[in-house]
Amino acid sequence: MKLKSKFSIGKLFYNDKFVMVFSALLAFGIWFSVSSGTTEVSKNFIEKIPISMPQLGNDLKFYGVDNSLTAKVRVSGNALIVRDLTADDIEVSPVDDIAKITGPGNYELKLSAQKGSMKSDYEFIENTLSPETISVYVDREGESDFEISSSGINASTDKSHHIDTIVLAQKKVHVEGPDSEVNKIAKAVAVYDFSGVLTETQNVEADIVLYDKNDEVIESDFLKTDISKVNVSVPVLDVKNLDVIPAFSNAPASFDVAAAMEAGIITVDPSNIEIAIPNDTDEVTDEMTTKEIDISKINLSNNELTADLNIPSGVRLNDIENAKVTFDSGKLTSKKITVKNFELIDPDENYKTTVMTKSIEVTVIGESEQIKNLTAANITANVDMSDKQGFTGSTTMDVKLSFNGKYNLCWAYWKDDESNYKVNVTVAEKTESSKESSE
Repeated sequence: MKLKSKFSIGKLFYNDKFVMVFSALLAFGIWFSVSSGTTEVSKNFIEKIPISMPQLGNDLKFYGVDNSLTAKVRVSGNALIVRDLTADDIEVSPVDDIAKITGPGNYELKLSAQKGSMKSDYEFIENTLSPETISVYVDREGESDFEISSSGINASTDKSHHIDTIVLAQKKVHVEGPDSEVNKIAKAVAVYDFSGVLTETQNVEADIVLYDKNDEVIESDFLKTDISKVNVSVPVLDVKNLDVIPAFSNAPASFDVAAAMEAGIITVDPSNIEIAIPNDTDEVTDEMTTKEIDISKINLSNNELTADLNIPSGVRLNDIENAKVTFDSGKLTSKKITVKNFELIDPDENYKTTVMTKSIEVTVIGESEQIKNLTAANITANVDMSDKQGFTGSTTMDVKLSFNGKYNLCWAYWKDDESNYKVNVTVAEKTESSKESSE
Protein backbone atom coordinates (compact mmCIF):
# COMPACT_ATOMS: atom_id res chain seq x y z
CA MET A 1 0.00 0.00 0.00
CA LYS A 2 1.42 3.34 -1.15
CA LEU A 3 1.68 6.27 1.24
CA LYS A 4 0.28 9.71 0.09
CA SER A 5 2.91 12.43 -0.28
CA LYS A 6 2.54 15.67 1.83
CA PHE A 7 1.44 19.00 0.12
CA SER A 8 4.18 21.73 0.12
CA ILE A 9 3.71 25.39 -0.98
CA GLY A 10 7.43 25.75 -1.47
CA LYS A 11 7.37 23.01 -4.08
CA LEU A 12 4.88 25.03 -6.12
CA PHE A 13 7.55 27.64 -6.95
CA TYR A 14 9.46 24.87 -8.64
CA ASN A 15 6.53 24.49 -10.96
CA ASP A 16 6.97 26.69 -14.05
CA LYS A 17 3.29 27.01 -14.79
CA PHE A 18 2.52 28.08 -11.23
CA VAL A 19 5.25 30.74 -11.22
CA MET A 20 3.92 32.22 -14.48
CA VAL A 21 0.35 32.43 -13.19
CA PHE A 22 1.47 33.84 -9.82
CA SER A 23 3.63 36.57 -11.43
CA ALA A 24 0.78 37.68 -13.65
CA LEU A 25 -1.60 37.90 -10.72
CA LEU A 26 0.95 39.84 -8.64
CA ALA A 27 1.61 42.38 -11.42
CA PHE A 28 -2.11 42.89 -11.93
CA GLY A 29 -2.51 43.54 -8.22
CA ILE A 30 0.28 46.10 -8.12
CA TRP A 31 -1.07 47.87 -11.22
CA PHE A 32 -4.55 47.90 -9.78
CA SER A 33 -3.29 49.33 -6.50
CA VAL A 34 -1.31 52.12 -8.17
CA SER A 35 -4.03 52.85 -10.65
CA SER A 36 -6.54 53.13 -7.89
CA GLY A 37 -4.21 55.64 -6.04
CA THR A 38 -4.02 58.18 -8.94
CA THR A 39 -7.73 58.78 -8.77
CA GLU A 40 -7.39 60.14 -5.25
CA VAL A 41 -8.35 63.88 -5.04
CA SER A 42 -5.83 66.21 -3.32
CA LYS A 43 -5.94 69.90 -2.34
CA ASN A 44 -3.03 72.29 -1.95
CA PHE A 45 -2.12 76.04 -1.77
CA ILE A 46 0.15 77.25 -4.55
CA GLU A 47 1.96 80.40 -3.32
CA LYS A 48 4.26 83.16 -4.63
CA ILE A 49 2.60 83.26 -8.05
CA PRO A 50 3.84 86.40 -9.91
CA ILE A 51 1.02 88.74 -10.92
CA SER A 52 1.27 89.47 -14.64
CA MET A 53 0.20 92.90 -15.86
CA PRO A 54 -0.85 93.23 -19.52
CA GLN A 55 0.35 95.98 -21.82
CA LEU A 56 -1.89 99.06 -22.06
CA GLY A 57 -2.63 101.17 -25.11
CA ASN A 58 -2.60 104.96 -25.62
CA ASP A 59 0.87 105.21 -23.99
CA LEU A 60 -0.65 104.36 -20.61
CA LYS A 61 1.42 102.59 -17.99
CA PHE A 62 0.80 100.83 -14.67
CA TYR A 63 2.29 102.35 -11.52
CA GLY A 64 2.43 100.74 -8.11
CA VAL A 65 2.92 97.23 -9.51
CA ASP A 66 6.31 95.50 -9.47
CA ASN A 67 7.80 92.03 -9.61
CA SER A 68 7.52 91.59 -5.84
CA LEU A 69 3.71 91.49 -6.03
CA THR A 70 2.53 87.84 -5.84
CA ALA A 71 -0.65 85.86 -5.23
CA LYS A 72 -1.66 82.45 -3.92
CA VAL A 73 -4.54 80.12 -4.76
CA ARG A 74 -5.82 76.75 -3.58
CA VAL A 75 -6.20 73.96 -6.11
CA SER A 76 -7.92 70.56 -6.11
CA GLY A 77 -7.28 67.59 -8.35
CA ASN A 78 -5.29 64.48 -9.08
CA ALA A 79 -2.95 63.92 -6.16
CA LEU A 80 0.05 63.25 -8.36
CA ILE A 81 -0.58 66.41 -10.42
CA VAL A 82 -1.37 68.65 -7.46
CA ARG A 83 1.72 67.45 -5.64
CA ASP A 84 3.98 68.62 -8.51
CA LEU A 85 2.30 71.97 -9.21
CA THR A 86 4.45 75.10 -8.79
CA ALA A 87 3.89 78.85 -9.20
CA ASP A 88 5.29 78.57 -12.72
CA ASP A 89 2.31 76.43 -13.77
CA ILE A 90 -0.25 79.14 -12.94
CA GLU A 91 -0.86 82.64 -14.32
CA VAL A 92 -2.55 85.34 -12.24
CA SER A 93 -3.54 88.62 -13.88
CA PRO A 94 -6.37 91.19 -14.09
CA VAL A 95 -6.81 90.47 -17.80
CA ASP A 96 -10.61 90.20 -17.58
CA ASP A 97 -10.85 93.64 -15.90
CA ILE A 98 -8.57 95.65 -18.21
CA ALA A 99 -11.47 96.99 -20.26
CA LYS A 100 -12.45 99.37 -17.46
CA ILE A 101 -9.13 101.33 -17.88
CA THR A 102 -9.96 104.26 -20.17
CA GLY A 103 -7.39 106.84 -19.09
CA PRO A 104 -5.15 108.06 -16.23
CA GLY A 105 -6.44 107.42 -12.75
CA ASN A 106 -6.69 104.99 -9.83
CA TYR A 107 -8.27 101.60 -10.50
CA GLU A 108 -9.25 98.54 -8.46
CA LEU A 109 -8.72 95.47 -10.68
CA LYS A 110 -10.05 91.97 -10.03
CA LEU A 111 -7.51 89.16 -10.41
CA SER A 112 -8.13 85.79 -12.00
CA ALA A 113 -6.06 82.62 -12.17
CA GLN A 114 -5.49 80.50 -15.29
CA LYS A 115 -3.65 77.26 -15.96
CA GLY A 116 -0.33 78.08 -17.54
CA SER A 117 1.24 74.70 -18.38
CA MET A 118 0.49 71.19 -19.69
CA LYS A 119 -0.56 70.10 -16.22
CA SER A 120 -4.31 70.39 -16.33
CA ASP A 121 -5.84 67.62 -14.17
CA TYR A 122 -6.79 70.07 -11.39
CA GLU A 123 -9.20 72.92 -10.68
CA PHE A 124 -9.01 76.22 -8.79
CA ILE A 125 -11.06 76.17 -5.61
CA GLU A 126 -13.52 79.05 -5.72
CA ASN A 127 -12.83 82.16 -3.61
CA THR A 128 -9.34 81.06 -2.59
CA LEU A 129 -7.34 83.43 -4.82
CA SER A 130 -5.53 85.97 -2.64
CA PRO A 131 -5.40 88.87 -3.13
CA GLU A 132 -8.69 89.01 -5.00
CA THR A 133 -8.04 92.55 -6.28
CA ILE A 134 -5.12 94.98 -6.63
CA SER A 135 -5.06 98.77 -6.55
CA VAL A 136 -3.13 100.37 -9.40
CA TYR A 137 -2.48 103.83 -10.71
CA VAL A 138 -2.48 104.39 -14.45
CA ASP A 139 -0.91 107.35 -16.25
CA ARG A 140 1.31 108.35 -19.11
CA GLU A 141 5.02 108.56 -18.34
CA GLY A 142 6.45 112.03 -17.67
CA GLU A 143 9.92 113.41 -16.95
CA SER A 144 11.57 116.75 -16.31
CA ASP A 145 14.72 118.40 -14.95
CA PHE A 146 14.54 120.78 -11.97
CA GLU A 147 17.09 123.27 -10.66
CA ILE A 148 18.11 122.35 -7.12
CA SER A 149 17.64 125.24 -4.70
CA SER A 150 19.84 125.68 -1.61
CA SER A 151 17.02 127.44 0.28
CA GLY A 152 16.53 124.37 2.48
CA ILE A 153 20.05 124.58 3.95
CA ASN A 154 19.47 126.00 7.44
CA ALA A 155 22.68 127.35 8.96
CA SER A 156 23.62 130.25 11.23
CA THR A 157 26.81 131.95 12.45
CA ASP A 158 27.86 134.37 15.17
CA LYS A 159 28.58 138.05 14.49
CA SER A 160 32.24 137.40 13.66
CA HIS A 161 31.41 135.10 10.75
CA HIS A 162 29.38 135.20 7.57
CA ILE A 163 27.88 132.46 5.38
CA ASP A 164 28.79 133.01 1.74
CA THR A 165 26.96 131.67 -1.32
CA ILE A 166 26.17 127.99 -0.81
CA VAL A 167 27.56 125.72 -3.54
CA LEU A 168 25.81 122.54 -4.74
CA ALA A 169 27.86 119.79 -6.40
CA GLN A 170 25.00 119.14 -8.83
CA LYS A 171 22.77 121.86 -10.23
CA LYS A 172 19.78 119.79 -11.42
CA VAL A 173 17.79 116.66 -10.56
CA HIS A 174 16.04 114.50 -13.17
CA VAL A 175 12.57 113.24 -12.20
CA GLU A 176 10.54 110.49 -13.89
CA GLY A 177 7.10 109.13 -13.09
CA PRO A 178 3.40 109.60 -13.83
CA ASP A 179 2.90 112.69 -15.93
CA SER A 180 0.33 114.18 -13.55
CA GLU A 181 2.69 113.69 -10.61
CA VAL A 182 5.66 115.24 -12.41
CA ASN A 183 3.50 118.24 -13.32
CA LYS A 184 2.79 118.89 -9.63
CA ILE A 185 6.46 119.60 -8.92
CA ALA A 186 7.21 123.32 -8.51
CA LYS A 187 10.76 123.08 -7.20
CA ALA A 188 13.49 120.77 -5.90
CA VAL A 189 15.25 121.83 -2.70
CA ALA A 190 18.40 120.60 -0.95
CA VAL A 191 17.47 120.19 2.72
CA TYR A 192 19.87 120.05 5.66
CA ASP A 193 19.64 121.50 9.19
CA PHE A 194 22.85 122.41 11.02
CA SER A 195 22.85 122.34 14.78
CA GLY A 196 24.63 125.22 16.52
CA VAL A 197 26.46 128.13 14.90
CA LEU A 198 29.08 127.62 12.19
CA THR A 199 32.59 129.05 12.50
CA GLU A 200 34.21 127.35 9.52
CA THR A 201 33.30 126.03 6.08
CA GLN A 202 31.16 122.87 6.14
CA ASN A 203 30.70 120.15 3.51
CA VAL A 204 27.64 117.93 3.94
CA GLU A 205 25.28 115.64 2.02
CA ALA A 206 21.76 117.07 1.83
CA ASP A 207 18.46 115.36 0.96
CA ILE A 208 16.65 116.46 -2.19
CA VAL A 209 12.99 117.21 -1.45
CA LEU A 210 10.30 117.97 -4.05
CA TYR A 211 7.68 120.67 -3.38
CA ASP A 212 4.44 121.71 -5.07
CA LYS A 213 3.33 125.28 -5.79
CA ASN A 214 1.92 125.59 -2.26
CA ASP A 215 5.29 124.68 -0.71
CA GLU A 216 3.91 121.33 0.37
CA VAL A 217 6.24 118.33 0.25
CA ILE A 218 5.32 115.92 -2.55
CA GLU A 219 5.27 112.37 -1.25
CA SER A 220 4.81 109.85 -4.05
CA ASP A 221 5.92 106.25 -4.39
CA PHE A 222 5.72 106.61 -8.15
CA LEU A 223 8.26 109.43 -8.68
CA LYS A 224 11.87 108.42 -9.28
CA THR A 225 14.87 110.78 -9.21
CA ASP A 226 18.34 110.19 -10.63
CA ILE A 227 19.81 111.38 -7.30
CA SER A 228 18.25 111.52 -3.83
CA LYS A 229 21.07 113.47 -2.18
CA VAL A 230 23.51 116.21 -3.20
CA ASN A 231 26.88 117.29 -1.80
CA VAL A 232 26.72 120.82 -0.40
CA SER A 233 29.51 123.24 0.53
CA VAL A 234 28.62 126.00 3.00
CA PRO A 235 31.46 128.57 2.93
CA VAL A 236 31.91 130.33 6.27
CA LEU A 237 33.89 133.59 6.10
CA ASP A 238 35.51 135.71 8.79
CA VAL A 239 33.94 139.13 9.34
CA LYS A 240 36.31 142.10 9.57
CA ASN A 241 35.73 145.84 9.98
CA LEU A 242 37.94 148.06 7.79
CA ASP A 243 38.46 151.83 7.63
CA VAL A 244 37.70 153.29 4.20
CA ILE A 245 40.62 155.41 2.94
CA PRO A 246 40.49 157.48 -0.29
CA ALA A 247 43.33 157.10 -2.79
CA PHE A 248 44.42 159.95 -5.09
CA SER A 249 46.20 160.45 -8.38
CA ASN A 250 48.08 163.68 -9.32
CA ALA A 251 48.64 164.36 -5.63
CA PRO A 252 52.03 165.79 -4.56
CA ALA A 253 54.27 163.36 -2.71
CA SER A 254 53.92 165.52 0.39
CA PHE A 255 50.11 165.25 0.51
CA ASP A 256 49.11 163.44 3.72
CA VAL A 257 45.69 161.74 3.39
CA ALA A 258 45.62 160.59 7.01
CA ALA A 259 46.34 164.13 8.26
CA ALA A 260 43.63 165.56 5.97
CA MET A 261 41.07 163.09 7.37
CA GLU A 262 42.14 163.72 10.95
CA ALA A 263 41.75 167.48 10.38
CA GLY A 264 38.27 166.94 8.94
CA ILE A 265 39.27 168.29 5.53
CA ILE A 266 38.34 164.94 3.96
CA THR A 267 35.43 162.81 5.12
CA VAL A 268 34.36 159.44 3.74
CA ASP A 269 30.90 157.89 3.91
CA PRO A 270 30.90 155.13 4.95
CA SER A 271 34.01 155.72 7.02
CA ASN A 272 34.36 152.02 7.76
CA ILE A 273 32.92 148.90 6.25
CA GLU A 274 32.26 145.35 7.36
CA ILE A 275 33.59 142.68 5.03
CA ALA A 276 33.71 138.90 4.99
CA ILE A 277 36.88 137.10 3.91
CA PRO A 278 37.98 133.46 3.63
CA ASN A 279 39.77 132.15 6.71
CA ASP A 280 43.01 131.66 4.81
CA THR A 281 43.17 135.18 3.29
CA ASP A 282 46.20 137.18 4.48
CA GLU A 283 46.13 140.00 1.90
CA VAL A 284 43.41 142.12 3.53
CA THR A 285 44.75 144.79 5.91
CA ASP A 286 42.85 147.11 8.24
CA GLU A 287 42.01 149.49 5.37
CA MET A 288 39.77 149.46 2.32
CA THR A 289 40.92 151.97 -0.30
CA THR A 290 38.89 153.61 -3.03
CA LYS A 291 39.78 153.69 -6.69
CA GLU A 292 42.10 156.62 -7.39
CA ILE A 293 40.51 160.08 -7.35
CA ASP A 294 42.13 162.79 -9.49
CA ILE A 295 42.84 165.40 -6.83
CA SER A 296 43.83 167.96 -9.46
CA LYS A 297 40.07 168.30 -10.24
CA ILE A 298 39.09 169.04 -6.62
CA ASN A 299 38.47 172.70 -5.74
CA LEU A 300 36.23 174.69 -3.41
CA SER A 301 33.07 174.08 -5.49
CA ASN A 302 33.83 170.68 -6.99
CA ASN A 303 34.44 169.07 -3.63
CA GLU A 304 32.21 165.96 -3.50
CA LEU A 305 32.34 162.75 -5.52
CA THR A 306 31.62 159.01 -5.38
CA ALA A 307 34.48 156.55 -5.76
CA ASP A 308 34.35 152.78 -6.27
CA LEU A 309 36.03 150.62 -3.65
CA ASN A 310 39.10 148.48 -4.34
CA ILE A 311 37.59 145.15 -3.36
CA PRO A 312 40.18 142.34 -3.06
CA SER A 313 39.43 139.03 -4.73
CA GLY A 314 37.42 136.68 -2.52
CA VAL A 315 36.12 139.48 -0.27
CA ARG A 316 32.37 139.92 0.20
CA LEU A 317 30.69 143.22 1.09
CA ASN A 318 27.21 144.00 2.37
CA ASP A 319 26.09 145.31 -1.04
CA ILE A 320 28.39 148.34 -0.64
CA GLU A 321 30.60 148.94 -3.65
CA ASN A 322 31.51 152.63 -3.39
CA ALA A 323 31.97 155.51 -0.96
CA LYS A 324 31.22 159.26 -1.00
CA VAL A 325 34.35 161.41 -0.55
CA THR A 326 33.82 165.02 0.54
CA PHE A 327 36.33 167.89 0.93
CA ASP A 328 35.23 170.49 3.51
CA SER A 329 35.38 173.73 1.51
CA GLY A 330 35.01 175.70 4.74
CA LYS A 331 38.49 174.58 5.77
CA LEU A 332 40.10 175.15 2.36
CA THR A 333 41.42 178.15 0.46
CA SER A 334 42.68 178.60 -3.11
CA LYS A 335 45.64 180.75 -4.17
CA LYS A 336 47.35 181.60 -7.46
CA ILE A 337 51.16 181.45 -7.25
CA THR A 338 53.81 182.10 -9.90
CA VAL A 339 56.31 179.25 -9.78
CA LYS A 340 59.86 179.86 -10.96
CA ASN A 341 61.67 176.89 -9.46
CA PHE A 342 62.12 174.07 -12.02
CA GLU A 343 63.83 170.74 -11.49
CA LEU A 344 64.71 168.19 -14.17
CA ILE A 345 64.07 164.56 -13.24
CA ASP A 346 66.34 161.96 -14.91
CA PRO A 347 67.64 164.01 -17.86
CA ASP A 348 69.97 162.35 -20.40
CA GLU A 349 73.46 163.14 -19.10
CA ASN A 350 74.89 163.02 -22.62
CA TYR A 351 72.85 166.06 -23.64
CA LYS A 352 72.18 169.51 -22.32
CA THR A 353 68.57 169.96 -21.22
CA THR A 354 67.21 173.46 -20.62
CA VAL A 355 63.79 174.61 -19.36
CA MET A 356 62.95 177.53 -21.61
CA THR A 357 59.82 178.55 -19.70
CA LYS A 358 60.78 181.02 -17.00
CA SER A 359 57.66 180.79 -14.85
CA ILE A 360 54.18 179.26 -14.68
CA GLU A 361 51.11 180.44 -12.80
CA VAL A 362 49.41 177.69 -10.84
CA THR A 363 46.31 177.42 -8.69
CA VAL A 364 46.90 175.79 -5.34
CA ILE A 365 44.14 174.42 -3.09
CA GLY A 366 44.83 173.62 0.53
CA GLU A 367 44.16 174.01 4.20
CA SER A 368 43.58 177.72 4.93
CA GLU A 369 46.51 178.28 7.36
CA GLN A 370 48.97 176.48 5.09
CA ILE A 371 47.83 178.37 1.99
CA LYS A 372 48.20 181.69 3.84
CA ASN A 373 51.90 181.00 4.45
CA LEU A 374 52.64 179.26 1.13
CA THR A 375 54.96 181.11 -1.28
CA ALA A 376 56.60 180.30 -4.59
CA ALA A 377 59.78 179.43 -2.73
CA ASN A 378 58.00 176.42 -1.20
CA ILE A 379 56.95 175.00 -4.59
CA THR A 380 59.01 173.23 -7.23
CA ALA A 381 57.85 172.36 -10.75
CA ASN A 382 59.32 168.93 -11.58
CA VAL A 383 59.91 167.96 -15.22
CA ASP A 384 60.28 164.21 -15.77
CA MET A 385 62.64 163.52 -18.71
CA SER A 386 62.96 159.74 -18.21
CA ASP A 387 61.16 158.93 -21.47
CA LYS A 388 63.22 161.42 -23.52
CA GLN A 389 66.55 159.60 -23.39
CA GLY A 390 68.48 160.21 -26.63
CA PHE A 391 66.03 162.91 -27.72
CA THR A 392 67.23 166.23 -29.17
CA GLY A 393 65.21 169.29 -30.07
CA SER A 394 62.39 171.24 -28.44
CA THR A 395 59.36 169.74 -26.75
CA THR A 396 56.54 170.57 -24.34
CA MET A 397 56.57 168.64 -21.08
CA ASP A 398 54.07 168.23 -18.26
CA VAL A 399 55.18 169.35 -14.82
CA LYS A 400 54.27 167.96 -11.44
CA LEU A 401 54.33 170.32 -8.48
CA SER A 402 55.98 169.36 -5.23
CA PHE A 403 55.61 171.23 -1.98
CA ASN A 404 57.81 171.76 1.00
CA GLY A 405 57.05 168.96 3.49
CA LYS A 406 55.24 171.16 5.98
CA TYR A 407 52.66 172.02 3.34
CA ASN A 408 51.23 168.53 3.44
CA LEU A 409 47.60 169.58 2.93
CA CYS A 410 48.04 171.36 -0.42
CA TRP A 411 47.70 170.34 -4.06
CA ALA A 412 47.68 171.87 -7.54
CA TYR A 413 44.36 172.37 -9.35
CA TRP A 414 43.51 172.84 -13.02
CA LYS A 415 40.20 172.98 -14.82
CA ASP A 416 38.86 170.10 -16.88
CA ASP A 417 39.04 172.19 -20.05
CA GLU A 418 42.66 173.19 -19.48
CA SER A 419 45.73 171.10 -20.06
CA ASN A 420 48.10 170.14 -17.31
CA TYR A 421 50.74 172.68 -16.35
CA LYS A 422 53.43 172.53 -19.03
CA VAL A 423 56.83 174.02 -19.88
CA ASN A 424 58.97 174.20 -23.00
CA VAL A 425 62.20 172.24 -22.89
CA THR A 426 65.12 172.02 -25.35
CA VAL A 427 67.60 169.19 -25.55
CA ALA A 428 70.86 169.72 -27.44
CA GLU A 429 74.27 168.15 -27.77
CA LYS A 430 76.74 169.44 -25.25
CA THR A 431 79.36 171.99 -26.41
CA GLU A 432 82.94 171.71 -25.28
CA SER A 433 82.39 174.36 -22.66
CA SER A 434 79.26 172.66 -21.33
CA LYS A 435 81.12 169.36 -21.19
CA GLU A 436 83.93 170.96 -19.21
CA SER A 437 81.48 172.63 -16.82
CA SER A 438 79.64 169.37 -16.28
CA GLU A 439 82.91 167.62 -15.57
